[in-house]
Amino acid sequence: MASAEVDGNDVSELVESFQLAFTYGIGYKIEVSDNFSILIDTQGILGLTNIVDESEEGFSNTNAGSSLNVGAVFKL
Repeated sequence: MASAEVDGNDVSELVESFQLAFTYGIGYKIEVSDNFSILIDTQGILGLTNIVDESEEGFSNTNAGSSLNVGAVFKL
């Protein structure tokens, strides 16, 4: 089980144990040669559920994030 700490204090009772999110991504591979390619992609996540337990009515706090990745693909 994961722990939830802020500045050494346990906050697991303040955070929902179940969270639901939508993830997405898109990428493109650029062929440089027969044995080498460059991969560029982006990925994201959007939280669909409130992460704070018993929050004020009308207030919602969800997770969100994104990344941009560059990689190399070698054919052996």
